[in-house]
Amino acid sequence: MKRKTGFNDNFVKKKQKVGTKAKPTPQNAMTFKTRNITLLDQTALRSKKGQMVTNRNLTLSDLFVKLNHYAPLTRKDALFGLKQLIDEFGDLIEANSYQLIEKTLTLIPDPEPKVRFALRKFYESFFDYFRVRSERNSKEVKTESMEEDEVVKE
Repeated sequence: MKRKTGFNDNFVKKKQKVGTKAKPTPQNAMTFKTRNITLLDQTALRSKKGQMVTNRNLTLSDLFVKLNHYAPLTRKDALFGLKQLIDEFGDLIEANSYQLIEKTLTLIPDPEPKVRFALRKFYESFFDYFRVRSERNSKEVKTESMEEDEVVKE
């Protein structure tokens, strides 16, 4: 039986001729050079100063993204983050109230009870803020009208 040529040529040991020195096996250089780089325009490195952030350092847009997450715990945490933003930055949230209602309305038929509970707490805080604000404004209007009446009487 003939032996196949080219079979396992990679693993055949060459016979060394008498009187010749073996060539050293090639070695790869294993030196590395490292340098630091700074990425000034990367979003993960941007500071969130001047923005409304929760205690987990999440902005309003981050929370809006988390409201559509597949995990119910993440949706619940996003709702509690929105509630925290309303409690801390009520005046600034007022400008985004339409977006808040629009994004959270999709969670009303959520199958998870924890998410629905968090949604109820969010809406309680949301509407309480506007109720207190309207009461405060109505008191201010009453005092202003009373002052105007006194000025007119004099």
